[in-house]
Amino acid sequence: MASKGMVRSMQRGARKYDRKPKDNTPDYANFSPIMSKGESLHFGVEGAQRDRFLNGLKEEVLGLFASGYNKPVEICRDLNRKRKRTFLGEMWSPRLCHFLKKELRSLDEREKTERSKNSNRVRILEPTIRPVHSKGLPGRPPRKPPPSATAGVPVEQTNSKQLTNEEMKRRIEALKAFYSEGSQA
Repeated sequence: MASKGMVRSMQRGARKYDRKPKDNTPDYANFSPIMSKGESLHFGVEGAQRDRFLNGLKEEVLGLFASGYNKPVEICRDLNRKRKRTFLGEMWSPRLCHFLKKELRSLDEREKTERSKNSNRVRILEPTIRPVHSKGLPGRPPRKPPPSATAGVPVEQTNSKQLTNEEMKRRIEALKAFYSEGSQA
């Protein structure tokens, strides 16, 4: 029988080294593979047909990216599980998913450049007029005061800070009438 200390150290070692740490290195980290002509057919023929096929997969793959799937192995596993096939109708491989990521990036860049070209042609710059408010500065208008507690009871607005006795009595009577109606209902 082994000693108590030896057993404990063996248990610590087994607990510490029973699993390998997660591999965080990206696939194809040391080299970038080159797509062959046969592999490029999995994405459709060049042009509008290819763009339509990629746009159909775009939301699906972006959803996977948002969920934390970044490696081609994870992406191909999920696409195959959901029965999403390549343009030729075959299952996805990690290599094809690596090229899919590249193709989607290049599609996004092409769409951005087209949008910027189109927006520059069509867009006519007009001078923007910002409203000038009471302080003479452009920006937001001053805030409106919050509604008073006696909404519905007309209150005279006076510029002076002091209220007259008659005005104070009138407001007190209006408040009493307001709260007495609310307690009876």
